Amino acid sequence: MCVLGQSEPLDSVLTFPSGCDTLEYSWVKVIAVSMRLRILFMTLQSTNNHLEELKKKTAAAEEVLERTASLFDELQKQEWESHLMLQKFGHVITSGIACQP
Repeated sequence: MCVLGQSEPLDSVLTFPSGCDTLEYSWVKVIAVSMRLRILFMTLQSTNNHLEELKKKTAAAEEVLERTASLFDELQKQEWESHLMLQKFGHVITSGIACQP
């Protein structure tokens, strides 16, 4: 027999204190399982929504990263071209000074 107020712990939504696991409490089990399933379903939906948001943010971050890498490569190329031009200019000036009497 089930006595309210007993301090026996409940291990899960399907475990009832000794003597309470009868047909009379089947509806309680059904409601407990139903509520647990609803909670799990809502948690899953929430997690799925957060996952979709993260996917969108990750895609946007990847696009920014690709653009940044492209700009960095272009900057390096321009820097190298500027370096070569300065070397040629320095060579021309040095050659011109050496040729003067």
